[in-house]
Amino acid sequence: MYRMTTTSNSNSEGIFNEAALKMKRVDSSWQVINYLRTNMLDKNYIYDKYNYEIIISMLIGLCYEVLDMMKPTEIDQFKFYRREIIIALEEKPVFFKKTYNSLSETKYNNQINKNNWKFIMEVIFQLEDFTRLQLGIHGVSNPKKRDPSQAVIDL
Repeated sequence: MYRMTTTSNSNSEGIFNEAALKMKRVDSSWQVINYLRTNMLDKNYIYDKYNYEIIISMLIGLCYEVLDMMKPTEIDQFKFYRREIIIALEEKPVFFKKTYNSLSETKYNNQINKNNWKFIMEVIFQLEDFTRLQLGIHGVSNPKKRDPSQAVIDL
């Protein structure tokens, strides 16, 4: 949304209000996350990733929406969650290939490592809780706060 203001010397200056677009990005991301959560282990052929990987990416993106508003301790906590997710995805793969021999050929099938999935799912939910909290604290998800001056946009 653009708003035109007039300065004292009659020159027009365009001011870009990013808040409305930020709210739209946040809302769109939550819609996708909520949709994908119905089956986080499903392969998403649009992105060529599993739904849980897309959810992780979107949660990290949502945190970046408020990163410049976070306190140093909150930034440290975000970096901790981000690092834990990266380590978990590298060291605790959710799927492994199981080999089947059938007559004249060898077939492969993806199997779920339930312990790894349980661990990664827990980290995802911790990151989601943190993300929701940060968006709320910094007025991005709920502009109608008790202290309206802390909201990203005025309604």
